[in-house]
Amino acid sequence: MDLKDLIGQMVWMGFHGTEPSEEVERLICDHRVGGVVLFSRNVRTPKQVRELTDSLRELAERSGHELPLVVAVDQEGGGVSCLKDGFTQFPPPMAMGATRSPGVVRRAFEVIGRELRTVGVGVDFAPVLDVNTNPENPIIGTRSFGDDPELVAKLGEEAVRGLQDEGVAATAKHFPGHGDTSLDTHLVLPRVGHPTERLRKVELLPFSKAVDAGVRAVMTTHIVFEALDPELPATVSPKVLTDLLRGEMGFDGMVVTDCLEMKAMERFWPEAPFMALRAGADVALISHTYELQVEALKLLRRAVEEGRLRMDTVSASVGRISALKRRVRIPSVPADEVPDLVGRPEDEAFCRRFSRSALTLVRGMDLLPLRPSPGDRLLLVLPEGERSSWDILVEGLTGRYPKAEVLRVGTEPSEEDVRGAVELASGAVAIVVSKNSHLNPAYAGLLRALGDTSKSLIVLGVGTPYELGVLPERAAYLAVYGSQPQLLESAVEVLSGKIRPCGKLPVSLGR
Repeated sequence: MDLKDLIGQMVWMGFHGTEPSEEVERLICDHRVGGVVLFSRNVRTPKQVRELTDSLRELAERSGHELPLVVAVDQEGGGVSCLKDGFTQFPPPMAMGATRSPGVVRRAFEVIGRELRTVGVGVDFAPVLDVNTNPENPIIGTRSFGDDPELVAKLGEEAVRGLQDEGVAATAKHFPGHGDTSLDTHLVLPRVGHPTERLRKVELLPFSKAVDAGVRAVMTTHIVFEALDPELPATVSPKVLTDLLRGEMGFDGMVVTDCLEMKAMERFWPEAPFMALRAGADVALISHTYELQVEALKLLRRAVEEGRLRMDTVSASVGRISALKRRVRIPSVPADEVPDLVGRPEDEAFCRRFSRSALTLVRGMDLLPLRPSPGDRLLLVLPEGERSSWDILVEGLTGRYPKAEVLRVGTEPSEEDVRGAVELASGAVAIVVSKNSHLNPAYAGLLRALGDTSKSLIVLGVGTPYELGVLPERAAYLAVYGSQPQLLESAVEVLSGKIRPCGKLPVSLGR
């Protein structure tokens, strides 16, 4: 393998479109890129995804790649799932945490793995092993199994095994932990000041357990951990990737960076790809911009030729990439047969049972199920957006309670929104959908106003349960954890008394 082929294996990239573009063809055929990452922008249907991944692999084969092209995706469950329509839509990891069931998590990720390999995807950038200890975390939240490192570790191990038993490489992310920050690495560079002892007990524990379970890849995070390296974010820190992850923790699999186009890495460009690989990463992930992808490939080749990036480092990384690729199992499946192999009725039924077991009644047992008297009015208050998701609630409630009224308000309600909602809710049983109102003062104000004027207030929390701290004391709170169809259907069943919520909070709340 010549230097261009070696360097190409170490840069994975995303592209735009639902068919191979001219740019992605050049990257694979001319620049010898060895990995492609799919996003929602690349996805229409299961059949189309299989046709796309087949086409990408054929491009690599025809152009003489010695190693097969691998296709990766973020399929965590919940909102960060790039494959949606036609696939089994699992609730987010925090809902999995609420079940407290390793068996549920194992089976969920077995289904995810089976569906991924059926459409030609061999690497899942999951599971998220961040311990979400910061209620104000804007980017992890329900993507985490919870705030207990032991629970996150236990469920994370099962997610790893579920994926890898199906021939898909799991990726533990975001190392060494993105759970205790109030900043989003897509936008800024956060810093974490915890001492090393705390990091070992909390942030690092799930990753250590995943390494022991044989996870095949680890994804880095763009955060400065002052106790580990006060200067550099983990993605470009030899102290974090080589000394800690490779040395102390003994990880010998593939290390991939989080996307290097995120704003947290802006000040490190154009050297960021080189810095990451020199620090101990094997793959630089550049998800969006063709010009930056080409720039990175040229930079890395120059770094080797100039002796700044050692050839034995490159060879070792490509060896680890090759080892991962050998473990990926992509079945030979005609694209026309794919729709019958994903989103299967038995998997949907399992997902529905799982969703029912996740919902958690945190407060207000005396208010649920709904038992409206003949004169009671029901008012369902919904934030704008996700209209198709909320339709499940509207149809479910109005089907059971035909006189229920529906009010839609802005996601950041104006004073006019609040006045209108208060007027309608006066004397009514108000059922309000809320998502992370503790991070949204305007929506929290709406909830407090409704608590003052409604006969009773029932909040359906479709984000993290941390918002309980800003709710009126008299409000009932049902933690739903997400807006996936099965979760919302289960919420209607709880409201109507068809099922009893039996989930347990996977995070600690002052209550």
